[in-house]
Amino acid sequence: RLLPPHTDFASATLGRRQRAMDVIRQLQQQLAEAQAVSNRGRISERNCIDLVQKLIQTERVKLLHTTSGKEWLTPEQLDREIRDALLSNGGRLSVMEIPNEVGVDSSHCEARVELLRKRDPTLMRVQGDLLSAQYLQGVVQEIEE
Repeated sequence: RLLPPHTDFASATLGRRQRAMDVIRQLQQQLAEAQAVSNRGRISERNCIDLVQKLIQTERVKLLHTTSGKEWLTPEQLDREIRDALLSNGGRLSVMEIPNEVGVDSSHCEARVELLRKRDPTLMRVQGDLLSAQYLQGVVQEIEE
C-alpha cells in the first residue's frame, strides 16, 4: 500500500511495532488474569474418578472399563467400536479378537455382540466369527464368478 506523502517509512514502521506491542501487552494481561483465577471450582482427577465410580456403583450410569484401566466406555460406544472393528476387518471378525480390537474385557464384548445380533438381523455369528451381510454378499459373488 502506498504511504501518504507526508509520512515516512520509519514512522510507519514504528506505528506497526507500537500496535504489535500493545496487542502483546493486552495478551499478557489476559494471561495474568486467567492464571489468577482460583481453582476452587475444579475437582482433582482422583475426585473425578471417585465420583464416576460412585455413579457406576449406584447404577446411575452404565460404564465399562477398558483393559488399560485408564478409560471408560458406554455400552453404546462399545457397540460402535465393535461395528467399526467389523467394518475395518472386511465384515468378518473373530469374536475372540474383539477384546484386542476394542480394548474391553471379553465378557462385555460377548454380551454386546449378542445384543447387536439380536438388534441387527444383518449380523450373523458363525463358528466364533461375527459376519456382516456385506461380507456374505461378497462371498456369494466370488462363488458365482
